[in-house]
Amino acid sequence: MIIGQGLAGSLLADLLLKRGKQIMVYDEGHLGSSTANAAGIINPVTGRRFVKSWMFDQLIEVALAQYQALQMSLGVHLIRERNIVRSLPDRKAMNDWLMKSQWPDYAPYVVEEPGLEELQEFLDMQGLWSEVTGGYQIDLPVLIKAMRKRLLEMKVLREEHFKTELMHQKEGSVYYTDLQAKHVIFCEGFKMATNPLFESSVFLNPSKGENFLLKIPGQSMEKMIKRKFFLVPLQDDIYWFGAKDGWHFEDGSPSSEAYELLKRHALKLIKVPFEILEHRAAIRPTIKDRRPVIGKHRAFPNVYLFNGLGTKGSSLGPYWARRLIQHIEEGSSLGHEVDLCRFANQ
Repeated sequence: MIIGQGLAGSLLADLLLKRGKQIMVYDEGHLGSSTANAAGIINPVTGRRFVKSWMFDQLIEVALAQYQALQMSLGVHLIRERNIVRSLPDRKAMNDWLMKSQWPDYAPYVVEEPGLEELQEFLDMQGLWSEVTGGYQIDLPVLIKAMRKRLLEMKVLREEHFKTELMHQKEGSVYYTDLQAKHVIFCEGFKMATNPLFESSVFLNPSKGENFLLKIPGQSMEKMIKRKFFLVPLQDDIYWFGAKDGWHFEDGSPSSEAYELLKRHALKLIKVPFEILEHRAAIRPTIKDRRPVIGKHRAFPNVYLFNGLGTKGSSLGPYWARRLIQHIEEGSSLGHEVDLCRFANQ
């Protein structure tokens, strides 16, 4: 059984079905889902210090292979290769970037002269900029919608709330209502906070991400732009702009504070008229050490957790979904950096 059909649950379901496994997925719907609101950015170099993304070379090969296979099996377009053009705040940042760009691990991702021509007509491109190649945008909303359709057609998705209190274990199996399963994997996103099986307060630090869907008529670009916030082309003059992260919030609704901040920065970046089509928000299951939490429950050997993929879920998800399945079936180690057991003594 798989509980949750966001990115984590969808990737697991895909891999398990390919292995010929019988599955049942429980998910009420994608309302408030962080996957449904995500831009799906895969960025090889991130942060103020231009750090190469953790395990990037290993992750990207596995991720592209699974997304390419999903494109074929689901009949949808998911992958767009996009360079990332990033604003540099000052000369020090420029010098740091130039120094990092000489390192062997970074050189394959560096564009020596940022290509700004196509952008200057409708964006404010003054100042210093860098450009990274090897970035991708994965259409996550399309992925989970298409995967949901497939699972419903196969009659392996139940659109209902999974009541953990009705689950019990006996003789090496998990029982829930009319089902008997060998394993149950919880992929609930931020809803993990209310799951009584896991002491999530030890490792969970939820954040609220807010973004705009913008319409910029008559403009076209293939690159993703980062100046304070990302501007990401989607389709038909529609752009994703965000995300504003919040750590103190009462609920998952869009906030007026984030609206004003996003609008102010959109007006600074975009020189031509645009329309705010939608202001969206979702709560993310951010983990305190910024690594996923994956692994077996200490007390219930048939219960597993696959969560906390975070803002880098597009690259992390396929690799760690595969590793979790190998862990369950073959007993291979997950590694301390992601294993749920790393929080055992906290």
